Amino acid sequence: GRVPVTVVLPPGESAERHGMFEVAPGIGSIRLSPLDLETFAANEPDLQLFVGPGTRPQLDKVNTWLGTADLRAGLPPGTGFGRGVVVGVIDTGIDVTHPAFRNEDGTTRIRWLMTWGDPQGLHPELEAAYGCTDLSQAPCAIYAAEDINAMLSNERPVPDDAHDFAGHGTHVSGIAAGNGAPSGKEKRKFIGIAPEATLIVASPSPGGGFGDDLVLRSARFVFDRADELGMPAVANFSLGGDFGPHDGTSPLEQGLASFVGDGFPGRAVIVAAGNSGSIVNLGDVAPNASIHTEASVSEHSPVRIPIVTPLSTSGDVFVWVTYRKDDDIRVGLEGPDGVWISPVERGEDVGYDDGAGTTGAVVNDKPGSASMTDDSDGAVVVWSGTWPENGEFAILLEGSGKAQLWVSPQGEAGDHGVFFKQGLREGTVNSPATHPRLLGVGCTLNRISWTPLGSLPIEISSFGVDEPPFEDSLCFFSAGGPTPTGVAKPEILAPGAFVGSAVSNDADPRTHPGSMFDSPSCEDGEACYLVGDRYGLALGTSMSTPVVSGAAALLFEQNPSLTQAMLTEILQASARYPQGNIDAPALMGAGAIDLRQAMKVLTDDSGTIGADPDVGQSWWVLGASNARPDPSWLVEGTIQLRLADATVASGLDGTKLRIEVENGVLARSVLKKRHGLFSFAVAGLAGTGGTEMTVRVLYNGEQIGEEVVLPVGVDAWATGPFTADGGCDCRTAGGSNGREHAALSLFAIGAALTVLRRRRPSRPRA
Repeated sequence: GRVPVTVVLPPGESAERHGMFEVAPGIGSIRLSPLDLETFAANEPDLQLFVGPGTRPQLDKVNTWLGTADLRAGLPPGTGFGRGVVVGVIDTGIDVTHPAFRNEDGTTRIRWLMTWGDPQGLHPELEAAYGCTDLSQAPCAIYAAEDINAMLSNERPVPDDAHDFAGHGTHVSGIAAGNGAPSGKEKRKFIGIAPEATLIVASPSPGGGFGDDLVLRSARFVFDRADELGMPAVANFSLGGDFGPHDGTSPLEQGLASFVGDGFPGRAVIVAAGNSGSIVNLGDVAPNASIHTEASVSEHSPVRIPIVTPLSTSGDVFVWVTYRKDDDIRVGLEGPDGVWISPVERGEDVGYDDGAGTTGAVVNDKPGSASMTDDSDGAVVVWSGTWPENGEFAILLEGSGKAQLWVSPQGEAGDHGVFFKQGLREGTVNSPATHPRLLGVGCTLNRISWTPLGSLPIEISSFGVDEPPFEDSLCFFSAGGPTPTGVAKPEILAPGAFVGSAVSNDADPRTHPGSMFDSPSCEDGEACYLVGDRYGLALGTSMSTPVVSGAAALLFEQNPSLTQAMLTEILQASARYPQGNIDAPALMGAGAIDLRQAMKVLTDDSGTIGADPDVGQSWWVLGASNARPDPSWLVEGTIQLRLADATVASGLDGTKLRIEVENGVLARSVLKKRHGLFSFAVAGLAGTGGTEMTVRVLYNGEQIGEEVVLPVGVDAWATGPFTADGGCDCRTAGGSNGREHAALSLFAIGAALTVLRRRRPSRPRA
C-alpha cells in the first residue's frame, strides 16, 4: 500500500511546487509506495518528511454534571442549544439514519459529509479541491444534506462509506450534538450538549486508523464549509496517538494549530488527551508498565530501557525518543537475542535485518528521515517482524541528557500492547493534544450505575483500583502531561466513562458481536452497555472530548467571535474541583468543566473590583508531581479563586496572591489569565537532586489548600517509588481487524478493570 507522508513546508513555498497537496496552511501531503518514497526523498533532500503510525479514536447524566438546564434558564429564549454553530466531527463516520441526527420532519441535520469512499462526482469541484480525485492522495467522497436526504427517502442507496461500522464516530457525534430522538416510543433521554448545532462530519477511515494527512484534510473541510455557511465552528478530534515528539513540532500538531488562533475568531479545535494514562500491572514481568517512560543519561551511566511484549510474537513497534537540543544522546536497539543496533550518534541512522523477515532501524536526530524535522530533537526506533513469546526488547542510551520515550505498536503487538517495563503515568498525553495551543480533554467517571435495555439495574463495584468507585473521579486511563516542554495537560476534564449516546446500526451488539458496545464483562452475553434501542454507553477521553466540543458550541452561540485562547481560558476559569477521587492531581488540568459557570465567565464585566475569595473553596494544582534540579525545567501551576458559594471570584488582579517556594525558585510570577484563573511556574535549583521542594499558595496571607512537596531528581526514577494504578489482561474482544482493535481497545481495557454486579431493584440508592 501507499505510505502517507506529511511535510512542514519551508516558509513561502507551496505544496504544489513539490508535487504535494496542501492539507493545512503550511503543511503538504502525498501518498507514495515505499519505492517511490525513497525516490521522492532523494529528489527532495531539503524537505523533512514525517512518516509514522496513524492516530486512533480514543448524556442524561452528562448534562446534570454540566448544568445545561440551569444555564438555559438564564439565556435568551431559544438559545443554549447550539443553533447557528457548526460542530465538526472527524472520526470513524456517522450513522446517517440515526434519529438523533434527523429533524422532526425526518430530514438530516448533517449539512456536509466527507468520507473515505471513492469520489462520487456529486460535488466534483469540491472533490477536486480536497484531493479526492488526486491519485497521489487518498480517495474521498463528498455528500451534501440533499444527498443524504435522498438516501433517507430511498431515492438513492446508502453507500458503505455513509455507514459507521466502528460506531465510534456516531457515539461521539451524539454526545456533542445529538438531539436524543428515540427510534420508537422511548422518551428523549440521551440528548447531546448542543442538540441544535449544524453537523459537518468527516470519516477519513472506516476502522479508525487515521493518517495525519487525512486528519488535516478533514479539519480543512470542516472549517472551509463552516466559513461558507458564515458560522463559527468547533472541530472535535476524539483521536490521538503515542508516536511523535509530543512537543508541538510534528506536522499534525502544527497543522491543526494553524487552523485556530487570534487570526481565526469563531474557530476551536478540541482534542482527546488520550487513554494511555494507566499503569498496567503485568505481574512479576512488569508490575508498573506503561507506554511512556523517561531517563537521565550521563557519560558514566549508560541506560538500558526494557520493553515487554506480552501475548504477542509479531507486529510493528515504533518508539519515539525526545531530548533537548543541547543534549548529546546516542540511541541503540537490543532485541530478544542481543544487541541489534549499537548506540547511534546524532545525525546518523542504522538498520538491522536478520535475513528472515525481521528488521529494525534507529534514526537519531536526522531531519528528513523517519519523521524527524528541524524542530524535533530526538530519535525514532522501529522494528518489524516476529520474535519469541514474551520477548524483551530494550532501548539503549549513551551520552548525556534527559530522554523521554513513548512506544506505539501495530499489528498483533498493537492488539495486545507493548510497554516499557518501568513506566510513568505523567507525560502520557497523546499527540496532537500535546500542542500548547490545542485544548486537550481528560476524563472523569460519569456514572456508576445504569439499567440496560430490558434488564435489571447494574452498578460498578470497582473501576481501576477504586473500590468502590465514586462518580466524578479522574478516570484511571486518562492521559496527561506535562509535555517535554513543560506544558501542563490536559486543559480541562469532562465526563467520559460510561456516557450514553447514539449507537450506530452497524455497531449494535445484538446484531454485530465484537463491536465497541459488546463487553466481555456483561453476564451471559447480554448487551449490558445498551441502554436504549439506539443508545449505549462507552468510555474514554473520546467521550469526554465531545462534551467540551458541545459546550464550546454553546459559548460560540452566545459570542461567535471567541478565539481558541479565549474559549480555553473561559472553560478553565469556570472549572470546578471534581467531587470524586483525584489520585493524580497533575492530570486534572484546571478542573472539571462547569458550563453554568462558563456562561457567567463569558459575560463577566466585573473589572478590577471584587470580593476576596474563600480560601476553603479555592484550590491550586501543579502540572507535575516532581521537579528537576534545573531552573530551566519548569513546573506549571494553576490557581482557581472561588467565593464561598463556589462561584468564580471576579474582579481580582492577583496582587494578594503569594507563592512560597522552599528549596526551589518561583520561575514565573503569578499571571492573571481570566477572572478567577491565575498561573505561575516553579523550578528546582541546580545541585538539589535527591532533595524535596515545597510549594505553598497564599491569598492575603492565608494558605489555599495544602502545601505540595515535590521530590527533586534528574528523572522520575530518581525522585521516589512508583506503584501500579491497576491491571488488565491487555486483550481485546474478537470480531475486528487489528487496525480497528488499535482504535477501540480502550473499551476492552475498561471492561477488564471494571467489575459489574447486578443490583436488586428494591435496593435504595445512597
